[in-house]
Amino acid sequence: MRRISSSQQNRGITIGAEQCMQRPQTRCSPAVRATFAPHRARPWLFVLLVSVLGFGLLITLWTWLPPSTVLGATAQAQAQAQAEQSTRVHAHPSHSSTTSASTGSGSRHKPQAGSLASDPIESSHASVAVGSSLLRQAQQQLQQQKVDHHRKQQQQQQQQHYSFDGGRGGFRGGIGSSSSSSNSRGSSSSNSTKIMPSSALAKQHEEHQKSSVPPSAQVVVVGGGLAGLVAALQAAECLAEAEALASAVSPVSSSSTSCMPVQCGGSAATIAPSYAVGVLLVEKMPKLGGNSAKASSGINALYPEGGDSEELFRSDVASSGGGGSNPELVETLVRHSPSALSFLSAHGAALTAVTQLGGHSVPRTRTVAGGANVGWVLMSALMEAVRKQPRIKVLEGHSLRRIITAGELEGEVSSAHLGDDDKNPHAVAEVELGPAGGPDGAAAAASGPAYLSSPLSRVTCGALVLATGGFAANKELIQSVQPEAVGLATTNGPWARGESLAQAAAAGAALVGLKDVQIHPTGFVDPADPGAGTKFLAPEKLRGVGGLLLDDQGNRFVDELARRDTVAGAMMRLPGRIAWLLLGRDAGTEYGTSALDFYCKRGLMRKVETLSAAATAMGVSLEHLKGQLDEYTRVAAGGNVDSYGKRVFPNPPDPDQQLPLYLARVTPVVHYTMGGVAINERAEVLRAGPGGAPDGSGATIKGLYAAGEVTGGLHGRNRLGGNSLLECAVFGRIAGSQAAACGSR
Repeated sequence: MRRISSSQQNRGITIGAEQCMQRPQTRCSPAVRATFAPHRARPWLFVLLVSVLGFGLLITLWTWLPPSTVLGATAQAQAQAQAEQSTRVHAHPSHSSTTSASTGSGSRHKPQAGSLASDPIESSHASVAVGSSLLRQAQQQLQQQKVDHHRKQQQQQQQQHYSFDGGRGGFRGGIGSSSSSSNSRGSSSSNSTKIMPSSALAKQHEEHQKSSVPPSAQVVVVGGGLAGLVAALQAAECLAEAEALASAVSPVSSSSTSCMPVQCGGSAATIAPSYAVGVLLVEKMPKLGGNSAKASSGINALYPEGGDSEELFRSDVASSGGGGSNPELVETLVRHSPSALSFLSAHGAALTAVTQLGGHSVPRTRTVAGGANVGWVLMSALMEAVRKQPRIKVLEGHSLRRIITAGELEGEVSSAHLGDDDKNPHAVAEVELGPAGGPDGAAAAASGPAYLSSPLSRVTCGALVLATGGFAANKELIQSVQPEAVGLATTNGPWARGESLAQAAAAGAALVGLKDVQIHPTGFVDPADPGAGTKFLAPEKLRGVGGLLLDDQGNRFVDELARRDTVAGAMMRLPGRIAWLLLGRDAGTEYGTSALDFYCKRGLMRKVETLSAAATAMGVSLEHLKGQLDEYTRVAAGGNVDSYGKRVFPNPPDPDQQLPLYLARVTPVVHYTMGGVAINERAEVLRAGPGGAPDGSGATIKGLYAAGEVTGGLHGRNRLGGNSLLECAVFGRIAGSQAAACGSR
């Protein structure tokens, strides 16, 4: 019998199978079917199953991942499979025919039985390898995307406040390319980075914003009261206008700008893209506000409708100051009062009511209709405006420790901060900031080792605006300059310590009028704690709407609308320095019954429904009290001048018609310090001569400005009520404009 070779046998099997497939009606022999089934049917079913699963996997990945990720992973998997195929082809010479066919040569070759293309088992293994590689690559890319996105968020959070985009209102993403590249390389080397929840990231970002100190700022404003907020907003808006003017195709009319005119050799703010932030607003308390948020009477501004004029306003300021006011500063205050009021209104702080306070010849004090806290109305609006201003970074819980001049840097200040032709050793170059000492931000109260060793940060700056307030809560300093006031309580918060006065003097600034400490006639006496060292202010507006002052016998003793120093002097001569403050019904309504109710709830004031109850509370006879009020009402109705020189009688408390009555105990308190850093009408800080006063030449410390209660020279020996907030607004705007435009160049 002739032996049949294995190759011939295989050929016969193939032919038999083909014949069976070509003639489906003809039944194949059992031998043929038995030979075909195990060798051909099962591998192809396996290949089909793997293909369907692979296709389903592709559809799933395409839906889950971005198309670019799937395409990239597919290409990588295919390249890997081709590389493996090429390796096997080159490792086995018998695969040469398959290789030549895949390269597209002119001759077509039938695949051999041992080639990758003709072997169904090998083909199925390759499909599984491609699918596994695709899944592995896709998972890796997805994880890498998450890690890279997380790291990018962290970098942006850490750096977005440290790369100011040249005054254009936005922040660039990074400090430097080296750190960013390093972080990118680190993320590429690890796929196991723990991703923080979005809420945790937001909290971390918020805390970082509050505590991080940038390396540089074009303008640094220290102080979060009204003067500081106005200066910061004005500086930021001037930088914005400068950028708009620089990029405008056609010239922009100067009349369309809100930045105040400046005097430093230019007419508009300059843009310095080398600074990390545009305006850095520093406040040592945990929140903005300061004493400005506590102001309750109002803010002055020219009011021609009530018979006011610039000459009359200047006269009232000068008269109140007792001849100690700087005429140039008074002129600036009065002339810019309407625009200051417009600035506040434009930022959401509109005051619609007008009243007349003590020492004013006519009504000009803008206040809140039916409410007492003018300061909170102003500050809440401006704090919101600051929050929305992208050029301002707020740094709370930090205090100014030192002002560093160019001379202290031993000539190392770059031309970016001092012009080549003006390398003034007295110019401000940097500031040193540190965490505020103590929970109340009072540095002197935390002068222990922890405060002294706290970390300090140096910030390069183009200009510095001091808006740090006065020193009415610093009993040591009050004792040294005005001993007569040291025994009185204060209305100021514990943060009002005046540390920046010494810092400014160390930088060469002149100080003026420190002995001029204002005693406010009326601070509330709390029956629950009559000896408290800090008292609520009984605002001058209480007397402005018609409140009367009576001694312990129920007698009037002063014109309630006289200058503050006059009323305070009369109060100081009373036994125990305590008097009664009494308001009738209409006066209470004009002041604001909600505010009076607040005082009553705090125990600072009481509301009585009858005159008899008022007399009992005061400890005087009903007849005597009624006689005093009847006489006052009679004089007011006749338009006469009373025995104390009073000419204005708002809302007289007629004992028969003005019920209920409101009563409170009041006493003099340290309220304001008129002295401070010497400035000129451009808010520039004057340089000191040998004795500490201005040297007389008008020389200034380049790049150093001041506004608000930290300054001296405007109010003289006694401040006119309502001028404190006006001073903050007027000179805050001037300081902000000058700092943005001039700096220390």
